[in-house]
Amino acid sequence: MIIGLLSGCDGLKSKISETKILEITESVEDDVVYEMGTIKAGDKTILELKLKNTLEKPVVINDVIRFCGCTIPEFETAPILPQKFSIVKITFVADHLGLFSKSIKIYLDTQKKPVQILFRGEIVSKCKE
Repeated sequence: MIIGLLSGCDGLKSKISETKILEITESVEDDVVYEMGTIKAGDKTILELKLKNTLEKPVVINDVIRFCGCTIPEFETAPILPQKFSIVKITFVADHLGLFSKSIKIYLDTQKKPVQILFRGEIVSKCKE
């Protein structure tokens, strides 16, 4: 889905990648990986992670830690009630050419270790066809 599009080589594009779903269980061990492919320099991509609480008690997102200024996480601090969802949005700004591999960590009050979100791809010149 394209959110915004400006024409020409200098235009900034913003798009939402596929939304992934992560079920919150007693122990979430697997990383969530987004393969982003090729992105033009300067473009913004919004990654969405839909957290589903499968536990019988509310879950709170205590924090979302980023490791680079090119990623901006957004999340709700209200408890996720049993069988309900919450969305963590991560805006990624493609700011350096070449291959990239980035991550964030989501700290839930019910987990001993954070959930790691990985995203990777390649940033190319905005005028490259």
